Amino acid sequence: MQATETHYEPSVLADDLVFISGRLPYDDDGGVIAGLIGDEITVDDARQAARRAAESCLRTLRAVPGGQDASVLRVTGYVAARPGFTRAHQIVDAASEHIRASLGERGKHSRVAVAVSGLPLGACVEIEMVAKRMSSEEVSR
Repeated sequence: MQATETHYEPSVLADDLVFISGRLPYDDDGGVIAGLIGDEITVDDARQAARRAAESCLRTLRAVPGGQDASVLRVTGYVAARPGFTRAHQIVDAASEHIRASLGERGKHSRVAVAVSGLPLGACVEIEMVAKRMSSEEVSR
């Protein structure tokens, strides 16, 4: 598979804030978990996909200087679903649960869950986050 050129960064720093670009869920073989929830994807499978996308966000966060001890402030979850699907919050709950389980108190965050008609590469879920990393003074202590 040929790599495509991207015009964005996986993460961007603004002072002590870390903006993590939207992450897609990948299966164990490296393929995007794709499909519309309510059609090709069950709610349970979509919840697992949301956990995988959230973990990808956390890996990106951990790679940022000071990210190991960062606190997640905001999570936005996009859920690809058939028209009329009203359970996007239940899908994104799985990402929130994973973040909280991984980070404890540092995983408390505000959140948005949005149902959409489609996502990049046909993914069923996309998760993005904003975190606050330790300041450079805190890191050096």
